[in-house]
Amino acid sequence: MTQGISDKLSQALGATPRKRRAEPAGAPAPVVAGGAADGLALSPASGPLQKLLAGQEPTIAEWPGLASQLARLSAGELLTLNNRLAQTGARIALVGDARLVLYRTADVTVAVDPTRGRIRRAEGTRVELYDGARPAGTMVALDGRITITNGRNVQVWHGRSGQGAENGRLVTIPAAPAVPGEAARQPWGIPPRNQFRLPRYQEGQASAAYVAQVDEAVVRAGGKVVVPADANMPDTDWTNCFSYALTKGTGDLADPFARNAMPRWLQSPMYQLAMRGWGRVADTQRVHPGDLVIYRDEQGAPSHAGVVRAVDETGNPTWIESKFGAWGIYLHRPHDVHPAYGTPADFYRRP
Repeated sequence: MTQGISDKLSQALGATPRKRRAEPAGAPAPVVAGGAADGLALSPASGPLQKLLAGQEPTIAEWPGLASQLARLSAGELLTLNNRLAQTGARIALVGDARLVLYRTADVTVAVDPTRGRIRRAEGTRVELYDGARPAGTMVALDGRITITNGRNVQVWHGRSGQGAENGRLVTIPAAPAVPGEAARQPWGIPPRNQFRLPRYQEGQASAAYVAQVDEAVVRAGGKVVVPADANMPDTDWTNCFSYALTKGTGDLADPFARNAMPRWLQSPMYQLAMRGWGRVADTQRVHPGDLVIYRDEQGAPSHAGVVRAVDETGNPTWIESKFGAWGIYLHRPHDVHPAYGTPADFYRRP
């Protein structure tokens, strides 16, 4: 896919050298030797599993059932399976609490959501989407644009602005319904000085020490650490501000701005806002707790997102909860963010 809006921000906010989570020690009993794994039999007689071990990619029709089984593996069993798959150049990862299954080779990435039956298969610049075994569309990235084709319906999304068009018409976000009898929001005054200072990463510094400094910088700016940064989290589990604010960190396999090898990471918020029923809060409408705030950089592109947690008597937010790149989740004042994020610009209300 195209270079995403938040790529430079992930570099500024956490793209330091990171260790992968330590694998369990020891040599667990192979799950592919005819035994049981957590009550689930995984044997070489299983057709899709046999394909995996032979270095062959399962068919789309085979993935839902196989992914449901793989999602139940323990850490030790997964390690054993990946030791076998290493001979074929493939690897399986279980992503997040929802146990989304990620299959990767040098050429192909397949993400499977067993609970929703959704599949995303990426090869080169082409992505295929499936609902179960049924094709649900294709995506092709070219020259900074992502084109989604589903039957006669064609959408084109621009990687920089996030703006989309459907069958030649701009995709617009509707206005949020007005609240009867509610007073108007008063315009914000002069923005307060940004108190957040991201610590400088020192060459050779341990990742765990650095991310702890990021957490401390939030506290020094008057904020609160909701979920601390985790330097040992595998990159397949990484989620960012857009994903956290819009999908509660689960990601969306149908989103054109999702990273193929990091399915919980969304590089732009605009597809979710336009296609998932969000409404734009007008400048005269008061902001409510639970509303979404979008920050924009100097060029006007969406750069950060957060959830409003508290507002003042003028109808403006006083506290925002957001995720800083690949790092932690923080409660902070609206303007206390990394300078690359710019300033709060737009507000949106959940459907």
